[in-house]
Amino acid sequence: MSEPQTQAKMRRSHRKTRTGCSQCKQRRVKCDERKPSCSNCTKRSTQCSLQFNVPQLPYSYANQPLKPATATEANGSLSTSHSPSSAATSPFQHHESPQTPSPAPTLFTLEDMQLLHHFIVCTAETFTEHLEHHDMWRKAAPSIAFEHPPLMHSLLALSAIHRAHMEPSKRQRQQYVMVATSHQNMAVAAYRPTLLDITRENCHSIFLFSALLVYWALASQHDLQGSAPLEHATARINFSDDDPSEWIRLMRGCPSILFTNAGQVFEWVANGPLHPFFHPRLDVSEDLPLPPELAPRFQALRAALVDPGPAASVATTGSGAPDPDAATCERAAYAHALHELQRYSVFLWQQTQASAQPRIVLERLDQIRMSWPASVDDEYAEYLRAKRPGALVLLAQYAVLVKPLNKFWWVRGLDRALVSVVWRLLPLEWRGWVEEPARMVGAWRDGGVVV
Repeated sequence: MSEPQTQAKMRRSHRKTRTGCSQCKQRRVKCDERKPSCSNCTKRSTQCSLQFNVPQLPYSYANQPLKPATATEANGSLSTSHSPSSAATSPFQHHESPQTPSPAPTLFTLEDMQLLHHFIVCTAETFTEHLEHHDMWRKAAPSIAFEHPPLMHSLLALSAIHRAHMEPSKRQRQQYVMVATSHQNMAVAAYRPTLLDITRENCHSIFLFSALLVYWALASQHDLQGSAPLEHATARINFSDDDPSEWIRLMRGCPSILFTNAGQVFEWVANGPLHPFFHPRLDVSEDLPLPPELAPRFQALRAALVDPGPAASVATTGSGAPDPDAATCERAAYAHALHELQRYSVFLWQQTQASAQPRIVLERLDQIRMSWPASVDDEYAEYLRAKRPGALVLLAQYAVLVKPLNKFWWVRGLDRALVSVVWRLLPLEWRGWVEEPARMVGAWRDGGVVV
């Protein structure tokens, strides 16, 4: 066989690469690695993971400080830690985390650094109007995150979901949601094992993560999938009917962490770089007299949910007959939840009626409005998960407390979302209890709840 014929029959070998995009690897085709999007992804109009693969700041999950990449690391495999293929199936399924990330070095990307910059100059000022809190989020939080890299993922998740709320382009919103979800999944997977071993060294990081989880639990529930530009004034929170207690369980994380080790963790956190969270300290523990303006509402709730009597919320045995012991336990859970709701409502009512309140006190009241979910018993959360009418009625009443928080993007629409999900889940004979809170939050029209 002649030499030209031999050459003609020889197959051209292609250069193997370890740095192609995730989409080409999945399809088992050669990737030309063109950035920001390879040719294959461009032709198929799919999102290319190469737009995220800029080597930067490797770290391990062993709570090591962030350090610059070595030459070997920088030229090695690039990060696909938050490519679209690694995100959750649904961007809003934040409760479903992937397997714990490998301890092998992972890379923060240039896009991550842009998100960190956005967090420091923009997002940090949107959690509260408290100026000392702004400074804490801008300085103390990133500083702690550099020492505890999983916290950095949590910061970046909030920054990305904030960018999604601000982005008029549907495609860009979806991209930011995917990046945010991936960062959040990595943070949750990394923090889960540490919650049983809170120390003086990691308590600030764990507390910040649990605080950010509250913001995430609400911000990630907003409807960001519409094609029209998002308007903050009409932002909607979409709660699933499957488990109306899920977000409350997430919000209960902060207090439970603080009172670990007989309150020792609280002393560590309150006297450290995160002390602005707890100042000024307002005493909400006192049971204040019920003012006439609030008395009819709470007296009616107590009569229906707490006082013994033939109420539709009583627990039943498997045969359907009333179970007195179970009904007593259920009423006890409602009694405590109602007592806490009344205590916060009376305190906030008196504070807002007072004249010439210092600005710092008024700003602190916003935090107190979010405190009721953390004050209820686990039993109440279980009844809410079971969609018991009494638990749902109390949840609708809580909507009145959070209405003033609509000025914050991450919680905007919570009041209407609460009365809406309760309206959908309540039996018809109980829906009358939703009318008053629905009117108070502006969600009542034509004899029903609208969002």
